[in-house]
Amino acid sequence: MANQSSNLRIGLLDNSSHSLKRGYEMWSLWRKTEDAWLLKESIIWIHHGIELSLKQLLAQTNAFLVFENVDSAIENLGKLRKKAGMENAGVIDLFDNSEKIKSVGFQSLIDRVVIALSIPELTKNAPLREKIDELTKFRNKVVHFSIELDIAAVSSLLSEILDPLLVMLGREVKDDNFVRNQIPEIRKIAQPVKKYGEELRQDIVANAIEATENALPPKGNRRAGIVWQTIGTGLGKTLVDYLLRVKQLPQIRNNHIIVLADRVELATQIYRIISNALSQENRFEVIIPGNRIELREILESDKPKIIVSTVQKLTDDQFETDREILIIGYNLHGLSERLPWNFPNATYILFTSTPPISDSASRSFFGDLVGKYDLMRSVTDGIVIPLQIEKRVIELNLNTSLLETFEFDVDAPSSLKSNSFITLPGRIEAISKDIVAHFSTRQDKFLGKGIVVVPDIRSGVAYSQSIAKFKGNADFVEAISSETKAEKRELLVKKFLRQEDHLCILVVTAGFLLGMDNPLIHTIYVTSPVSLQLGYQLAGLVSRPFQGKEDALIVDYVGLNWYLNDLFESGNTNA
Repeated sequence: MANQSSNLRIGLLDNSSHSLKRGYEMWSLWRKTEDAWLLKESIIWIHHGIELSLKQLLAQTNAFLVFENVDSAIENLGKLRKKAGMENAGVIDLFDNSEKIKSVGFQSLIDRVVIALSIPELTKNAPLREKIDELTKFRNKVVHFSIELDIAAVSSLLSEILDPLLVMLGREVKDDNFVRNQIPEIRKIAQPVKKYGEELRQDIVANAIEATENALPPKGNRRAGIVWQTIGTGLGKTLVDYLLRVKQLPQIRNNHIIVLADRVELATQIYRIISNALSQENRFEVIIPGNRIELREILESDKPKIIVSTVQKLTDDQFETDREILIIGYNLHGLSERLPWNFPNATYILFTSTPPISDSASRSFFGDLVGKYDLMRSVTDGIVIPLQIEKRVIELNLNTSLLETFEFDVDAPSSLKSNSFITLPGRIEAISKDIVAHFSTRQDKFLGKGIVVVPDIRSGVAYSQSIAKFKGNADFVEAISSETKAEKRELLVKKFLRQEDHLCILVVTAGFLLGMDNPLIHTIYVTSPVSLQLGYQLAGLVSRPFQGKEDALIVDYVGLNWYLNDLFESGNTNA
């Protein structure tokens, strides 16, 4: 890159390219040796390469923008050029001749690039910006504190940053050599980390495509099957890879694809994942209709589209059509008998984060399991955090005559009465008090979030009020269900996703939990019986990795049998 001599001079772009390549080389070496120090170096080098590339974008616009104080830099360069022998001093000479000159800090740097150059990928909440911000947190951690890294999360992040970063730099950098030669070289060196993330989905997608081909007419039964991946293993990415390939099938290429979810939040989530991933695929138009009228107009269009919607919008007679359509369920549980009537020539496939049970409606509607990445493998591969089950017994001060008014459920544990007992005010108060004390100890280890699972919204409100009373903070807890108004649900979910927000516990019903994903959740409290399917959902939800999160815990106040697999350690605690 530079000839050996008494002076070494490396340009900003060369420096950036070297750091990016070095970072991905370090990841490959870590993969071979499992030397944790190499993973640390990988993070530092790649972050440094990103920083230098952003400085290049500023420098090619105005070199003074790379300084913390632009006015001071201009003033000092003027003074420097008045000195003997420094008449032709350049901007870079300021670093050698002025102790007061500092380059702009990283956070200010990225904000300055957004303001000066209006680069959409780097605006707040844009996918690339979010990934760079996450990498910055990892970088600060390994540079300034102890080292504790989630290998899968770091590797996935480094892989996901690569393509959008290089696309953006290829468009914005005004240097032909960098665009023609350096970018391809960086991409080539980074292939091992890309391959690592893609290996988890490659076989699943291939099986799903084969199953779809077999399900299509004239020989198929239109039931392509079910893809099951536990939460945290990239179900959305698998769906995107599947869409890219299924759109090439002759029977699908010129027809609409509909992606269906149960709730608006889920539909919006998967729309963002798909549209962000396919933004460069101009032949794929991804759209989420605002209302039924717009949806009907889109379905009647001859131009094939990928349509994201809720299942509720398609369950009236306005959408009857005999067109060939591929319908993809995304974490879809609220199946409608109306769908086959409205879309008699549709082929169906389901992508879900909860395991299909052999006699479930999902399996009979969509077909057999065609791909899976279950909880056992995800823990073995280090994708999710191992889970513990803690059973806690609450002693209630209830008199005998009161207990006799509740009927026993013969199929329930001996300690469990009917639903009336589950929602008994005295039991709710006792468990709420225990949750407040227990959650406080959990927060000492990791500042995260908790979930309380309740049978219905009425008892959910009672739990919320009781927990707030014992905590002495009404902002600490909220009750939410699938019946809660959409505006309030959206607000609460946003607050719950922010680590620093005071909302730490959500009291939820089973219906709301379907499709939920928040890696900050470290503890789930189960206050009423749950199905095996929901049990898997809870296990996947709480096991999502996050920086600094060491363990995952389900606290069982009911005494359930957790037949998830042999992953879980369990213990009994008398509270």
